Amino acid sequence: MSLIHDLTEFCDQEYKPHCQNDPCLDCTHPSGKCSGSCLKCSKQINYHTEGGRSLYNCQNYIYYYTVKYSWKYASEIMYALKMLDFSKYPQYQILSLGCGNAPDLMAFDALRFTYGNKNFSYRGYDISDCWQTIHRKIIDYSARYPNATVQFEISDVFDGLVINNIYKFSYNIVVINYLLSHFPNENRSIFVNQIFDDIISYILPFRVPNSPFLIIINDIDHWEIRQYFDSFIEKLSKAGYGRTRSYYHFKDRNFEANDGSARHELNGNLFVIPEEYKKKFHCAIVCTGAQAIIEVKPK
Repeated sequence: MSLIHDLTEFCDQEYKPHCQNDPCLDCTHPSGKCSGSCLKCSKQINYHTEGGRSLYNCQNYIYYYTVKYSWKYASEIMYALKMLDFSKYPQYQILSLGCGNAPDLMAFDALRFTYGNKNFSYRGYDISDCWQTIHRKIIDYSARYPNATVQFEISDVFDGLVINNIYKFSYNIVVINYLLSHFPNENRSIFVNQIFDDIISYILPFRVPNSPFLIIINDIDHWEIRQYFDSFIEKLSKAGYGRTRSYYHFKDRNFEANDGSARHELNGNLFVIPEEYKKKFHCAIVCTGAQAIIEVKPK
């Protein structure tokens, strides 16, 4: 069984579909009362609805979210990984920022990165402690692979980049999956630029030696997010780093974005999703994201 199937099966068992009639004892919805529908909370988070849920701080919603979105997000990362030549990577030392339920790790697992002779290390940072139940299940699953080390930190991503990382860990892969769009509109530019600056200042100088350095940004296909792709490239150039970069998208655009993005030939989900999950969890299936795939050369 793959990680994604193991984890979604667990979440399906734990999930309470009728939370309005069987509410949590300590409801965390900003209104003080359960919305009655995890689908409603999902929309409130995605669209930054005023007065609605904005944080991943409900355990029941975490179970719902994992089954709803893992298939899509993991598939999108898999499409990105398939565009790359990993024979050049002597090992896989992965940093995931805003990891949530780790769909990027599900993608690596599905493509068998956890097998073979190369060392595999994954460290995920997320600020919500409600992910801890999911993280423990992932660590238990990963224990079957002797060459794989999986760790999670409940921490602000900025602390993960700076306070918890300096001189401690070396990486050659960084994944930023649906984090940029999660930041509030009014503060997004500040947060995004801080992440980029911290990667350049605190991660790249301590990269895994004799290895390419990969950065994957996967997020919504909207100009408000895509504009940051070029911003990161400019910051890397100013810092003296050479790089190759590719931008990709999945949707058939009815406009010319002029962002240099190529459309993936396919956008279908790469997993077999149980039919009962599709209805119960309103699963996101079709890939729709925008991606920046950047390989940074040493100075």
